[in-house]
Amino acid sequence: MALWDPVNDRLKMMCVGDSITVGMYSTNPGGYRSELITAMTNYMGMPPVDCGWEWNGTLGPFRICGASGERTDQCLTRVQLQAVAFAPECVFIHIGTNDTTQLGSGGGPNTVNQSMGFITQILDEFRSANSECIVFIAKIIDNQTYPVGVTNYNTALQTTVSARSDYLAGKVVIVDMYAELGAWSSSKFTDTSHPNVSGYSSMYNAFYTAFISKF
Repeated sequence: MALWDPVNDRLKMMCVGDSITVGMYSTNPGGYRSELITAMTNYMGMPPVDCGWEWNGTLGPFRICGASGERTDQCLTRVQLQAVAFAPECVFIHIGTNDTTQLGSGGGPNTVNQSMGFITQILDEFRSANSECIVFIAKIIDNQTYPVGVTNYNTALQTTVSARSDYLAGKVVIVDMYAELGAWSSSKFTDTSHPNVSGYSSMYNAFYTAFISKF
């Protein structure tokens, strides 16, 4: 299914998230984004338009919507502006790790259900800005310190998306990033929560596999 004109247009994409989307600690610039953008370029025959106002990471001109340390509520604040500004056709989201590590600490979500409320608003912002937008939202990767929080978050995410018929119609796609990387191990992670090069490559693979299944 092509939502863009392969001759005269370029697909507008946006990567959304926190330091994992930035690509922190990756020796491959941009973490998963580097391989994803290269693969999308090869697949479409032209590079996507990489949307966002933040220039985080070391991937040159490529952009994201988000920043290191952000939770779902902080991410929503950015998305409310950037979804309208860019109206992307394709969105990749990995957000929620900081919710699990900061839950109930004040200033952010106090429960997983509150996190899901922000997730729903994030998804709806993109769908409202562009009714043809397809959002790939990831179950978050494992965290060595807060594994139960990750499990609870991912279970809630699956329930939240499954409860909406408009999401299940194909415009919101859950990507099981947790399963892609597996339980925390030094073979995929460089610290308690951030992937190493192998882990980021696995993230790219999961997002790209989901992408080509829809486009």
